[in-house]
Amino acid sequence: MPHIALLIDNFTGGLQISSQLENILREGGSYGIYVIATCGTVSGLGYKLQQNVKTKIALQMTDNADYVSIVGRTGGILPKNVVGRGLYRDGKVMEFQTALPTSSIDEKKRSELIKDIAAQQKQDTVNVIVKKLEGTA
Repeated sequence: MPHIALLIDNFTGGLQISSQLENILREGGSYGIYVIATCGTVSGLGYKLQQNVKTKIALQMTDNADYVSIVGRTGGILPKNVVGRGLYRDGKVMEFQTALPTSSIDEKKRSELIKDIAAQQKQDTVNVIVKKLEGTA
């Protein structure tokens, strides 16, 4: 079964969307539907939706108490003050490092570069499929 990823950037809960999203969060995994959402605040998803989220990730937060709100008790683990550093819980709290997919600091330029990367990957995939169909791969 194919997987579907629903990406929501800077989510702020709306009542109509939230009830539909709650159903997707609760039932979607068994149908191959996964939700990846970002929120600008700790309470962005709201309590009801958060109860259906299995994996929570916290990047740099201004208040250390926010980590507890997101990933639960951290046992004193806090991420180092490094851009892209954060915490997540997978049984236990762990620190991780992430990176931007391009070197551009400008948001608009970075978005354009990501689109270029995706277009190139799509073309590369098409080329491989064509070669396989032609029997040259």
